[in-house]
Amino acid sequence: MTSLELWVDHSKRGLQEPLPIPFGTSRCFDIKSGIVQPKPLPQIRINEGDGHLFDEQDRLVGAHICMRKPEDITKAISLVGSVGWLLLDFYMDWIQIPCENVIAAAQGSPTRICVRPTKVDDIAGVAFALQTGVDALLLDPADDAMWTEARLVQTRKDASRQTDGA
Repeated sequence: MTSLELWVDHSKRGLQEPLPIPFGTSRCFDIKSGIVQPKPLPQIRINEGDGHLFDEQDRLVGAHICMRKPEDITKAISLVGSVGWLLLDFYMDWIQIPCENVIAAAQGSPTRICVRPTKVDDIAGVAFALQTGVDALLLDPADDAMWTEARLVQTRKDASRQTDGA
């Protein structure tokens, strides 16, 4: 298993054709609905009503937090230890420090963190923040620049993990 999962975002609405699954994808992220189309990879689905995350067997596995203000960082930190996954979706320009705060709170806990980066420059920063970084990145399947950078960072993170003996 790699030290950084790459999730493809299949939650876009109104698309008539199936979205591609880019090379290196670990999971498919989608909207929880009554009709679930099978995907070739493990799934994480969101219930938009309450932000709960479910796996392909419909088991509750985490929570989605929209990061808009400082109180949302506090909310995310309060969930650490009680959920398997935290998906942080940023609606602010600064993501590095909020990510570091959540990563610091999650160290030593069973909670893993997935972030939807807002720009290519954010990827390495959140992947290596506090020397552990996030566990996953959620990426738009059509954003080639994000996928290219994410794969490069994933390779670097895997190499540094092997060097450290992890």
